[in-house]
Amino acid sequence: TQLLNFKNAHPGLKLLAAKVVSRDLGDFKDTILIDKGSEDGLKLNMSVITGSGLVGIVDGVYGHLAKVMLINSPKTRIGGMNLRGDSRVAGIVNGIAGSDLSLEMRNMARNADLLPGDTIVTSGYSGYHPAGLIIGNIEEVLMDPGGLTKVATIAPAVNFSHLEEVMVVTNYEGFAKTLEDEEKKQAEGGTVKGGKSK
Repeated sequence: TQLLNFKNAHPGLKLLAAKVVSRDLGDFKDTILIDKGSEDGLKLNMSVITGSGLVGIVDGVYGHLAKVMLINSPKTRIGGMNLRGDSRVAGIVNGIAGSDLSLEMRNMARNADLLPGDTIVTSGYSGYHPAGLIIGNIEEVLMDPGGLTKVATIAPAVNFSHLEEVMVVTNYEGFAKTLEDEEKKQAEGGTVKGGKSK
């Protein structure tokens, strides 16, 4: 099955199964509720997946419930990268308001090597998501109206209208989390250097 293939491809990730209990929430119908929460170890910004690919990120956590912002939300910003080995073009992926069937990837040079059919995966550059999670396939590549950058339309790998069960990646803490922790430490007066007090 797809999930088994996923686990084999990402052996280091711990996955927690969750059921979708409510959908079509939020301003853009871009949020779902799942039946796992802080009591189950969920935290903000954890990646939510299915065997097909990336579903979204944990956007709110309660006792045994969590709110997930789907990747087709216009508010999502995810680092994406072309999986094709001779391309590796990176950009920012977000949803398009009013369309739950397409995503777009922006911030790519005008000569970027992108072709319809190319698979886009998470780059890991946004710091919250493991690299290599499938986002979707490129449908078309256009020049930005200003002509300076390229924009790609992406068909998401996940079918959002049929989401019943998802998996939450519970053990990935990227560098964004590490930076946040360091900044908190600094704000709280920093760490004691040297370790000995006189």
